[in-house]
Amino acid sequence: MFEQILHALKEALSNQFLSGGLVLGLIGSAIALCRQLPSRIFAWLKRRLIVTVDVSNDDPIFEWLSLWLASHPYSRRARCLTAKSRRDDFGRIDNENVDRLPDVVFTPAPGNHFFVYERRFVWLSRERKDALGDKGSDFFSRLHRETFQIRVLGRKQQIIRSLIEKARAAAMQARDSRVEIYISTQGFWTRSDTRHMRPLSTVILPGSTAIDVAEDIRQFLQSEGWYRERGIPYRRGFLFHGVPGSGKTSLITALAGEIGMSLYALNLGDPHLTDGSLNSLLGDAKPGSVILLEDVDAAFTRREKGKDTDNGVTFSGLLNALDGAASKEGSIVFMTTNHKDALDPALIRPGRADVHILFDYATREQAQRLFRQFFPDVPSTLADRFSDIASRQVTMAQIQGILLQHKGSPDNALRSAILEVAA
Repeated sequence: MFEQILHALKEALSNQFLSGGLVLGLIGSAIALCRQLPSRIFAWLKRRLIVTVDVSNDDPIFEWLSLWLASHPYSRRARCLTAKSRRDDFGRIDNENVDRLPDVVFTPAPGNHFFVYERRFVWLSRERKDALGDKGSDFFSRLHRETFQIRVLGRKQQIIRSLIEKARAAAMQARDSRVEIYISTQGFWTRSDTRHMRPLSTVILPGSTAIDVAEDIRQFLQSEGWYRERGIPYRRGFLFHGVPGSGKTSLITALAGEIGMSLYALNLGDPHLTDGSLNSLLGDAKPGSVILLEDVDAAFTRREKGKDTDNGVTFSGLLNALDGAASKEGSIVFMTTNHKDALDPALIRPGRADVHILFDYATREQAQRLFRQFFPDVPSTLADRFSDIASRQVTMAQIQGILLQHKGSPDNALRSAILEVAA
């Protein structure tokens, strides 16, 4: 049998047409294999010898890496750069009314870049795509979608993890004294600003209100196990109600900085917001963050029969998001309103709003403390006379406006207060 196969093969090779076609086929296969060999070898080497990580600009890590790269020596000698202002730096005016210009961040432009990190060769690829009109893109990335792809030679992840950890540590150190503020826009969170931490002592409320709320939150954050053991939902809600300009939002911002939490301001009036996207937003907020529902009376008043909502979020959807099965554990929710009596009792019952605090017109104590905060070296009698302004129904915002107008002269501030009382 074997001899018959060899005989047939010899006869086939003796045929010049058949043998020629066979040779051409073998040559073609060899050429195709040679063409594919480099890419296959590279793909094999990349899988075995290169660690790769991708980061897109809809994640905070992208900004961490951007700031870290801006301070890296490579960015100082690179020839192709991208320049942009810091997203959390909008230029403010200091006490001497001198404009402070925003910081400009220079990072490697889209393309390929090579540098050394901890004696390892790093290959950075930055890609930018126009995402306008992309229905699947979120609000932040509709202007453009960018990615960093970082490759490090080696089989272990330690180097690339160390690089990202260092970028995160540098970004967090720069923000230790700042509060991150996110806003909801078209159903997605976008970081709008970071503000310097405001000392809790600068929010002047009657008695120890500010300190008591801060202590309440600290105890809550340390009591997760207690809640779990007793089967109580691990959530805390506050309702701040009262006159406009009485310090509701100021206290919330100061609390976020005092305890090191990010602040998420939710716009319930956003027409793009639905029950589903509301649940997604609350679920996407960082654990231990503050959720602010400001002026809830403007979005939801007492329900009318047969009418559940005037916008994209239903009233029942809001209640479910706050304490339903899909609500986020560990959340701290603040609701503010100028008209508590206009709110449906179901929205502000315990479990949704556990603590209710009234923010009323300024008291004599508040006026006096604010005056001393502006002018710490003046005699106490002057501050006491200034506090007479609280005999009228004035808010802390109005008193602060008077003091700001005369911040260089306590006597002028006192005269203005006396005129306000006499008016």
